[in-house]
Amino acid sequence: MEEVTKGLKTITRGSIILFFGILISKFFTFFYRLIVAKYVGAEAYGILTLALSILNFATLFSLFGLMPTVERYVPYYLSKNDFSKVRGVLVTSIKISLLFGIIVTFLIFIFSDEISIKIFKNENLINILRIIIIVLPFFVVYRILISSFYGFKKPEYVALIDYALQSFFLLALTIVLVYFGYGIFGAAIAYTLSYIIALVLSIYIIQKIFPIFMTKYKPQSVFREMLFFSLPLALSSFAGILLSNIDRIMIGYFMTAKDVGIYEAAKNLTTIVGIFPAVIYPVFLPVITELYSKNLMSELSKIVKIISRWILILLLPLVLTLFFYGSQILNITFGYEYSEGGKVLAILSISTIVFFILMSINAMILVVFGVTKINLYISLLMVAVNVYANYLFIPKYGIEGAAIATLLSQILGSIMALIFAYSVSKVVNISKKFINIIFAGILTVIFLNFIVESVIISRDILSILLIFVTMEIFYFILLILLRCFEKEDIEIVRIIINKIVGGS
Repeated sequence: MEEVTKGLKTITRGSIILFFGILISKFFTFFYRLIVAKYVGAEAYGILTLALSILNFATLFSLFGLMPTVERYVPYYLSKNDFSKVRGVLVTSIKISLLFGIIVTFLIFIFSDEISIKIFKNENLINILRIIIIVLPFFVVYRILISSFYGFKKPEYVALIDYALQSFFLLALTIVLVYFGYGIFGAAIAYTLSYIIALVLSIYIIQKIFPIFMTKYKPQSVFREMLFFSLPLALSSFAGILLSNIDRIMIGYFMTAKDVGIYEAAKNLTTIVGIFPAVIYPVFLPVITELYSKNLMSELSKIVKIISRWILILLLPLVLTLFFYGSQILNITFGYEYSEGGKVLAILSISTIVFFILMSINAMILVVFGVTKINLYISLLMVAVNVYANYLFIPKYGIEGAAIATLLSQILGSIMALIFAYSVSKVVNISKKFINIIFAGILTVIFLNFIVESVIISRDILSILLIFVTMEIFYFILLILLRCFEKEDIEIVRIIINKIVGGS
């Protein structure tokens, strides 16, 4: 139990730091997207979205699965005090990603005309794509350094640089450039410059933590070990990027840039659901990796169950709000032009909670146990299902068809990840408490509908906020009455309170 308590403290404290960083990031990033969406229009917003989707694919080829490799091997070798191998992991990862980043940038820049006109039939994409792709070599090195911060269990630097400062520079530069009339080009330039600035800051910080460029520890090569570990992850990451972007790309192929913009607005709002996993999972992975390296399987299983339960508890109210008030939220945030994406938002919100509860945690278990090939096979099957479903559904159902395709592929992948994770580790992340939590959610929905129909007529922002707060209070009362919490949850709450008030 001592290791469980220690692990929970590490996860909770790190997650609190990341939570405040992500809140700041979401605030700045939301207004960045709002400015772009409102002041340049849905079509231009769709063009920027396509360029960023291409950047995501380019990043995948350049990183070659090295981010999760760094996040696994840095804490693994640190726990064994093998600092030469720690440096070897970092130096090798930076060299590989930088080399591939430069090559991929050159190729996309040269063939930007063909990509924009022949594939997406939009010549306005050419220059935006060229501006965005310039950031790639800087971006991949930056992502390696951010992964190293997680490996060193220094989430405060991720919160400061990756979430707070990068998004601040992104918003500030966008406001200035759009104000001076650069429009969508200003938004693209701001995106590129913000990550270059963040890279400079990351290099400065990593030298303070573990000076990888100047150190007494000669890097010991772990290239062969990293290659066998990262190759399946690279292919899995490729599948993951496909899953994240294939819907937008196929909408761009079958429909218009405006449809891409509307779909992207809805998809962006589902990132609200990802706030809590985004602050917990990066700290969670090094903790369970350390427990695995010490062969503390009972403690590992206990922490997996606790974190899974908390993720479900935290995400359910957000998903319910997006599901029932999607159109109104899109109208209030992005404008009436985007409100037709309400059904998309409802479907994607369900897909998101399935992904974070079942797929993500079980995929991390498979990574910790070193069986990354299974993640690869699951991801490839999900891609095949997603592409085929998009091909069938988009021409018939439009952007709602793309959302349905995403949901179907996530359900399939999640079931497979759950089965394989249990077969490899004998660890299962779901428990009987899940039934009580979901029941509390269903009762909350019934209560929510009663309030809307009987008490509140209008659906403006103040009404929706009032509904959400009331729903949260009712939901957590039900969680207590249905005994959804355990004694470890009290420890988590205590840690949170101590951290917020400045205690130990």
